[in-house]
Amino acid sequence: MLPGKSLRMLPECVNQDICSFELAKDRLSISLFYRISSQGLILPESTRLCRSIINCKSCFNFEVMEAIFVGQISTTENSEFQDLKVSGCTISEVIKCLNTLKSIFHLRRNKKLESSINFDVDTSSEKIFTIDPST
Repeated sequence: MLPGKSLRMLPECVNQDICSFELAKDRLSISLFYRISSQGLILPESTRLCRSIINCKSCFNFEVMEAIFVGQISTTENSEFQDLKVSGCTISEVIKCLNTLKSIFHLRRNKKLESSINFDVDTSSEKIFTIDPST
């Protein structure tokens, strides 16, 4: 799935039935659970892979989710979100946690970039190669 576009990798009967997330319908799954430290590291002792059941309570498109994450839609003021819970947490609490993780991962990525070699080449003023017009 991409914003505004779907690229089907599986036959339609699988996409639309067996592997689709239909509202209020149990779907068998395999889930990976892990805890993340305040430094953004996965705690290996917390990692577990297990069978699970997914049951969708609501369906949102990419545009709505993006608006929630950037604060254009309030999950506390919108009645559509007030009854939704994820592991006992409100959607607002989940969004706050995800934004904290985003900040931690962003800092980690920037720290890694600071210690890496920069191979960017300024191509604005020099030609890298010339195409031979006779070929």
